[in-house]
Amino acid sequence: MVSAAGDKFDRTDVDLTAGTGSGNQRLSFPGRYRLGVIDAEAVTPALTAGSGTNGTISSADFAQAASDDQSVSVVVDKLTASVSTYNAQIAETDGAVTVTGRAPGTNDVMITAIDERGSTVVRTVDADGDDFAREDIPLEPLAQGPIQLYVVSPGRDGRIGDRTRLPNGNPATVDGLSEYLATDATGDGKQVQDRLLSATTRPNASDDQVVSRTFRLTDAMISITRVGPANQSTAGMTPVSRGERLVIAGKTNRDPDQTALRVELTTAAGTPIVTDTLPKWETDGTYSTAFDTSGISPGTYTFVVSDGETTDRVTSRFVKPPNSTTVEPTQENTTRASRDSSPAANASLETPTQTSNGTLQESSSNQTNVHQPSTGLPSTVLAITAAVILILFGFIARLRVE
Repeated sequence: MVSAAGDKFDRTDVDLTAGTGSGNQRLSFPGRYRLGVIDAEAVTPALTAGSGTNGTISSADFAQAASDDQSVSVVVDKLTASVSTYNAQIAETDGAVTVTGRAPGTNDVMITAIDERGSTVVRTVDADGDDFAREDIPLEPLAQGPIQLYVVSPGRDGRIGDRTRLPNGNPATVDGLSEYLATDATGDGKQVQDRLLSATTRPNASDDQVVSRTFRLTDAMISITRVGPANQSTAGMTPVSRGERLVIAGKTNRDPDQTALRVELTTAAGTPIVTDTLPKWETDGTYSTAFDTSGISPGTYTFVVSDGETTDRVTSRFVKPPNSTTVEPTQENTTRASRDSSPAANASLETPTQTSNGTLQESSSNQTNVHQPSTGLPSTVLAITAAVILILFGFIARLRVE
């Protein structure tokens, strides 16, 4: 019954399926219904067959009284859940997994994580208002390896399975199921999972909903997978020209809500040159950052990525830009240049002139040495050749005189 203030009344968050009253479970099933209100003064014991306000009333009597009604629909909404992992893993150092989701139509859900040995962690989570937001589920004492996580909703009837009791005698409620898994559902990982599903979704009349997710619990991990120019996507270590934009990228399974990554470029002696801090990265574990290398000298450097506990490091090189290199002369070019610049290469053979008495006389520029041409022949050969030429000229001159 609702009190009216003047000519208005208001009531919020009315749970029409709570309690064991007649008809209280009707809205637990999908379908179309009519929700009605009636003047309380018209609800007499005679009208409700002597049961007062807790009795029933016929449609005709309801329509004749001061009343109104509204059509409502009951639909089946799905349980949803997501698990925050990085590189499909949870680092044991982080110690917990974050679960978010929606559970329309129910007040509580159960979240449990099961390892291969059958150890479990169980939490009951308030889903009032449909959503359960960012629940951090501790993973201790689970062992490293594959972890199966389940989120269980009791469905529209608010009951686990299709009976009033669970296999260990606990009431078929979310709290009863949590205690059952924590204390009585024994065996290895697969056996515990089988007991969970047998108590919830497998019974024929059950409307429970279950969402499962898998991840791996393991050691903290950081790896550098790429160091190279920003305009290339090649994996591995690629030399970078000074002045190019440098990218460092890799993978980690750490949770950015628990730590940050520190990226350093150091000399071979370990002196930091450039540092950066990464507060966030992708859920697939991929991180990346970029550096300006214009002020870095060519050489070999070390790249370090660390979360304070786990570290990975690689070495790579900075090289001179292609347009900054100089062409050194080869030995052949050097030899040729030396020959071209020698006195012998610039000399010419003087032509002798004939005197009136028939003898040959060299010009005033005649010298005792004959200059070596640019052919590079030995000076002795050139001297002999010049002598032969002079003798021939003398012989020709003598013949003309005779």
